[in-house]
Amino acid sequence: MLGCGSDASQDNLPDSTIAQDIGIIMDSGLDEPDANAPMVSDGRPFLMGMSNWPYAATLEAVDNIKVLVEQHGDVYGIWLDNGLPWEAALIDGPYPQPILNKMAALSTEFPDNRQRYVSVGLLDLNRSHLATDWEGAERTGSFSEVGFGDPIVQTAYGHWLDFVIESLAPDWLNFAIEFSDLAHQSPESWFDGARLVCALYEGLKVRHPELKVFFSVALKHPESETRDVIAAALADIDNCTDFAAASTYGFVFYGHPNAGAPNTLPDNWLSQIQELVPDKPVVVAETAWPAENLRIDLWNISVVSSP
Repeated sequence: MLGCGSDASQDNLPDSTIAQDIGIIMDSGLDEPDANAPMVSDGRPFLMGMSNWPYAATLEAVDNIKVLVEQHGDVYGIWLDNGLPWEAALIDGPYPQPILNKMAALSTEFPDNRQRYVSVGLLDLNRSHLATDWEGAERTGSFSEVGFGDPIVQTAYGHWLDFVIESLAPDWLNFAIEFSDLAHQSPESWFDGARLVCALYEGLKVRHPELKVFFSVALKHPESETRDVIAAALADIDNCTDFAAASTYGFVFYGHPNAGAPNTLPDNWLSQIQELVPDKPVVVAETAWPAENLRIDLWNISVVSSP
């Protein structure tokens, strides 16, 4: 459905940052497309786009991403997935000047006449605990040892989401990137985490009723025990989203042989999202495929692939 090459030199990166394309599918996820869905330039009844993650570790690639989206994409995606300023968010600002500068720069990065998609991380990069402080710093003060069930977490993260929305004016908001991973990474935290996600969703729908909001599901092999754990857990939050949003990297995290060959994927590698989050329109929150060999020593990943 979507694909882009990832630079094999980008080592030690979480799955959500290897390389990202996004697809906003404007139908129900069933056989017949929505007759009211917009038709984009090439006649597709759905929107497609890319993130601002560069395809190579060069300034040219960084600058060229915006041009590529303007030429070939309908949606431009930005990820805020390495913590947030918890203490400042708790009191709803003011935020430190470097954060204000960052948000101002990101806002101007969006191409004209393209929809804006913003993803925000409620979990840390390992997808096992609450997000860190800004840029991966350790949480301190009131937030040094808080959990998902602490009321100040809901207050601060809600304020942060409002600040992000005000700063970046997204058309689409993923308010909890790959939150499903918490179910198998830290099952003892799932109950409180699920309640938090639903409270955040309800608050967003009250404060921003026109905004399209969702959490994303990190897909695993559809016949794996991990998938079964996720499926059972998602029943707690499958109504706390506007969409069934799939995050899928079929060349890793599925556990099947010869993962770099697309034809080795199980037939329902993507369609399983309709069972995991039923009765919701489907979006592809992020996906990619490497165009060359990929090696990430930190996770013992070595994938043979090619253009």
